[in-house]
Amino acid sequence: MERLLSKKAVRDIVGVSFAEIARREQDHRFPKRIRDGGRVFWVASEIEAYVQSKIARRDANTRS
Repeated sequence: MERLLSKKAVRDIVGVSFAEIARREQDHRFPKRIRDGGRVFWVASEIEAYVQSKIARRDANTRS
């Protein structure tokens, strides 16, 4: 079963502001949110994959 993360949890994990998360979502550079009433959530495995892709990109750039 998938776990959902709150907006605050996502901000704490990725280390960027709510506004930056929204910008990246609009540009399709961030996983899509799930709306439930007045709250928003993200799928934990999608956020983990996003972070891992950033790490992989960093590591690929340092091998050159």
